[in-house]
Amino acid sequence: MKIGIIGGGSIGLLLSSFLSKYHEVHLYVRRQEQKHKINHEGILLNQNQMISSVKAFLLEEMMEEDLLIVCVKSNQLKDVLPQLKQKNEHTPLLFLQNGMGHIHLLDEWGTQVFLGVVEHGALRQKENHVIHTGLGAIKIAAYPKENQLLYQLVNSLHQSDFPVYANIDWKELLQSKLIINAVINPLTAIFEVKNGELLTNDYLRKMAYTLCVESTKLLKMNKEEQWKRIQKIAYATADNTSSMLVDIQSNRSTEIESITGYLLTIEAMEKPLTQFVYHAVKAKEMKG
Repeated sequence: MKIGIIGGGSIGLLLSSFLSKYHEVHLYVRRQEQKHKINHEGILLNQNQMISSVKAFLLEEMMEEDLLIVCVKSNQLKDVLPQLKQKNEHTPLLFLQNGMGHIHLLDEWGTQVFLGVVEHGALRQKENHVIHTGLGAIKIAAYPKENQLLYQLVNSLHQSDFPVYANIDWKELLQSKLIINAVINPLTAIFEVKNGELLTNDYLRKMAYTLCVESTKLLKMNKEEQWKRIQKIAYATADNTSSMLVDIQSNRSTEIESITGYLLTIEAMEKPLTQFVYHAVKAKEMKG
């Protein structure tokens, strides 16, 4: 299968490395420098695995693909979607963004849309170098409703060392990831700490629990069940730096609008800490 991957960040590089084992992969990037480095040096996965089969192109050089996987941040989608329509109007699209604030952009899309969550840990070191910091899975659901193509897609992408699973309910799938992002990402970005400190610092732990309570009430999810998940993930990724903190440290816009901003659009109750972390992250973005 010919697969186009949009976005040369950590997830785009990671997917390109693994999927190129069995598919023809084209990685679409924004900058000429990254395109040149990948095409001349390949992609370095971890410290010693060089992937040379992936070819990089600029977004405006896009060609027809059998599948497009969109890995750019949610706040970059508006710039990317018009170009996807021009070249791949009928190509199935898989979106792998954090949060849910971008879903409305896909409502009138003319082709088959899939939504997914990435549970892998990945850290981009250089333009063409990515570290696989945590083994996980990719879970995919069809949008707006289930169809048979979902299972064909999963069978084609699944690898024993890079698993891909089907999920029936896209909303449940994205909400489960949203809870994690809404608690871990803003707090680590605001206080500039690694994920594990949300458990070892008593004050941060209390704030994390409060954010969990507010978020689960808004999304009508089980509070204690989700708090256990958050603790488990924070423990498993204790030494990791969240993507939102990486964005803040790199003076880039974060995905706060699609994560916490989405929760603020649900007018069901007072949510003071959710409002605070939203404004705090936006303030740090403006400062940067």
